[in-house]
Amino acid sequence: MKALIFILFLLSALPVIGQNCCTGGSPLANNLNLSNLDSGLSVQMVYDRNLMNDFVSGSEVLDDESYNRYNSSVFLQVSWALNNDLTFGMMLNHSTHYLNRKTINADRETKSRGIGDLILTSNYNIWQQGKHNVQIGAGLVLPTGNNANRDENFDILLPWDLQPGYGGWGGVLMAQYQNGRIIMDNLNYFGLLVYQYLLNNQKPGTAQFFQQGSEYQFYQGLGYNIYLNNNILLAPQAGFRIKYTNKDRINDALVESSGGIWVYNMLGLNILLPNNLTFMLAYENPVFRKLNGSQLTTSARFRFGINMFIGAKEEPRERRFNF
Repeated sequence: MKALIFILFLLSALPVIGQNCCTGGSPLANNLNLSNLDSGLSVQMVYDRNLMNDFVSGSEVLDDESYNRYNSSVFLQVSWALNNDLTFGMMLNHSTHYLNRKTINADRETKSRGIGDLILTSNYNIWQQGKHNVQIGAGLVLPTGNNANRDENFDILLPWDLQPGYGGWGGVLMAQYQNGRIIMDNLNYFGLLVYQYLLNNQKPGTAQFFQQGSEYQFYQGLGYNIYLNNNILLAPQAGFRIKYTNKDRINDALVESSGGIWVYNMLGLNILLPNNLTFMLAYENPVFRKLNGSQLTTSARFRFGINMFIGAKEEPRERRFNF
């Protein structure tokens, strides 16, 4: 009887949970960073907390407080520069997915955690002139994450978007432009394009196939460098992020309540310390959404990161550690 109740709960939640963050797996494309190294090693760790409490139909936020969801992920990205132009890297993550649905009789809580998918990256500096820099990059998503988590109480396989890993192969393409001087010496600009495509994958122990919709993202922002004593640099940043995703597919049939357009306001602060150490704080919130069907989606997102450069030749004040 308990198993039947849990199945009905999952079926009722499926149309609305999870599209914005990670319909299967962690938000890989949101956390990739194109390293701008001339030599040495970069080690970056980021904690990502995504609060998903807005129930949106089309562009309208519905008055529905029956759902409470958050996703927390820790990302480790390591990059190694072969020379001034070519850098290789990898990114691994551990994520926790939590969903609580309030019903008349009781609250239904579901939690899932585990290792996410591994992504191998490379980026190439195609143009450098003065403060101008253009890089392109590519990544290969490996299905190393756990996509077979089961509910702790009912021993039933959890749906795609509550799994730490996606379970399929994929690829990421990136292009980034940075200008270290806009109008004045301390004002800089950055823009980033990201495209992600994930292949079809099979749900463990079933005949069901799932494919997450392809994803396009554009980041743009300005940063201002404030130089303090003792070789410390504060770099507040402001910008926006536009995200568009196609609809997901289950057994080649489109999932109607998936995909859409999101626009986020982004604020951040980088603190560059001596010894090639950087701290990052970032916050974003949605300012526009036009979604397919009804979806439970991001209401706010927080990120905290630390980055260390080992064996790099440049001074830390020349680094860029954007959103």
